[in-house]
Amino acid sequence: MRLPSITAAFNVAALVTVCGTLPTQAADSSSRNPGSVVGAFPSSVMPNATPLNLPHTFAPGELPPEPPAAVHPKLHDAWQNIPKAHHITPHLEPHNGVFHAPLNKPNMSAEAISRRNGSETDISATTFFSSNWSGAAIAADVKKYRRAAVAMTVLVPTQSPPFGSCVDPTGKANYTAIWTGIDGFSSNTVEQAGIQIVSFACNSPSVGPFIETYPNPEIAVSPFPISPGDTVDIWSWVNRATRATCGAWQNRSKQEYTSACLTAPESFSADSVEWVVERPLVGGGLAPLGNYVQIPISDGVSWDYQNGSIFGAPAGDPSIFGNTGTLYPIIMIDASGPISAGSPRWWDVLLMFDTGTAYCAAGKTCLAQQ
Repeated sequence: MRLPSITAAFNVAALVTVCGTLPTQAADSSSRNPGSVVGAFPSSVMPNATPLNLPHTFAPGELPPEPPAAVHPKLHDAWQNIPKAHHITPHLEPHNGVFHAPLNKPNMSAEAISRRNGSETDISATTFFSSNWSGAAIAADVKKYRRAAVAMTVLVPTQSPPFGSCVDPTGKANYTAIWTGIDGFSSNTVEQAGIQIVSFACNSPSVGPFIETYPNPEIAVSPFPISPGDTVDIWSWVNRATRATCGAWQNRSKQEYTSACLTAPESFSADSVEWVVERPLVGGGLAPLGNYVQIPISDGVSWDYQNGSIFGAPAGDPSIFGNTGTLYPIIMIDASGPISAGSPRWWDVLLMFDTGTAYCAAGKTCLAQQ
């Protein structure tokens, strides 16, 4: 199968116009005004703040579904390597107060966002702006993705506050969540697995995997060492036979593997699949996004684990695989404009980058982003 490098769903030139070019480094490394949250979360998707008393059971971990070798031999090779990796038995710990919520749309139009950033370019008819998500989603009819597996490989970044700042005025930690999953684009539940980077001021970040069935809180998966610079495979799927939401992580750099499953939610819409860089809800509000600079996401693909058909990829429209659904690029914004977006590099490759107040502290001068 011959696949195009970049699909028409992404208008790359306009992305650069709105978000700026890819970042390099900052000239000044010495306060940050992250701006107010753009778009309040509707009450229908706000999580219950009561303490979690393990309302779902922890199902045994398992191997992820086998990727289709004919379409994605590289990911299939990674899957075949799992038996050779050192398997780590996970300990699962709920993080009450940390939630990876559904897509939240801001209370302003795409045109208003473009004008705020000094451009009136319509970047794409399918582009979504969000106060908490960036990346890409594929959406279709309800239950289309009930047998979906979603995967990606991440080169784990380091992170800091925006260049020019080492102290957040709010006193809060910076968060970058990188996950793949099902639902949340147009539903009030999310089944997801990913890794999260947390840092405070200019201290070294901590990195670890998590799994979640929103509206339940994040479940940390440990011990599974991940360091900036590591290459990590992430899989997410719902096992219909066992009614379990599952995640798997393979650290190629350390040759280690772990997996975890939770009881799947009763209301499983299965109407979207995603590859997301997010700032989560922490303590009832959106956390400041970490200055991650760049995150290469590769080997991104979603497939039907029963018949092997391809649903799509983060830069690969479903139509090129003979499937239905719509690919939606997603740009994260705050009150000042875009702060995180993706640049397609191949049908399964999305180079995520931060910009705006996430990259350069308000009132500071940073080197031009290229």
